[in-house]
Amino acid sequence: MTNTAPTSDSSTGGMKKRKASPVTTARQQRKKTKAEERKIKIGCRVKIQKKNLFHWLATDQQKESLKGFNQNYNCYGTIKSGNAAAGYRVAFDNLPYEDKEVFVKRKKLTAVGSGNEETPYDKNTDNPEVLETIQREDRSKKSTIQASIDEFCSLDEEVIADAKTLDIRHDEHSEERASWKILPDNGYTKEDDDPMVAYPKEASFSVDIDFGEVDHYEDLKEIFFEHFFPDVVGKAQWIDDFHSDPRSTNTTSSGRTFSL
Repeated sequence: MTNTAPTSDSSTGGMKKRKASPVTTARQQRKKTKAEERKIKIGCRVKIQKKNLFHWLATDQQKESLKGFNQNYNCYGTIKSGNAAAGYRVAFDNLPYEDKEVFVKRKKLTAVGSGNEETPYDKNTDNPEVLETIQREDRSKKSTIQASIDEFCSLDEEVIADAKTLDIRHDEHSEERASWKILPDNGYTKEDDDPMVAYPKEASFSVDIDFGEVDHYEDLKEIFFEHFFPDVVGKAQWIDDFHSDPRSTNTTSSGRTFSL
């Protein structure tokens, strides 16, 4: 602590204050460093919990990419543009490569200091029991695609090194998997590898419909539902589940209805 108590000056008969010594303590330096780290500027790292970020997401692709994470999960990103008054555009790590940037207001973001560990959850979730609950919830909500990837990554390194394909399951209601070919080091796809090359150049139809003979609106509806519209028999539960989600444009939860 700096001593600024008044001292006697015999030459003037008055009192004067002793000059304060310059601030050089390590504690003050740490305070200054922390204050600098809390400043948000272009290029700095920031974080926001998923529950606060989700409402700022602009596309379905962005929302889908975060479905597998707990609401308290920390989403980290890098400031790309903007200012404190208007808000910032942030490129978040967990979002798709081609759709990473999201506009977020300044007050929702927390700066991450250089060298600080980017933990999935804040310190208030360090309790082992609470953390285990969150992680268990994450695993249960994990997307089918991510589960397939994690299953592959859990294999022995030697098995992964020799693997020629990666099988991804896209639909939780089906055991069918899409097989992705794994290229070796320095391996590249060639024009002949393009599966579209084998596709016919002209469209072919399974049913030959002579629209020239159709002259009534009812006939067109019958043709549409018989040959084009997908069969929804037995899919009522799936449709109800889909439109019970508030993100559906025809959600029943907001008072709107959906009908076929």
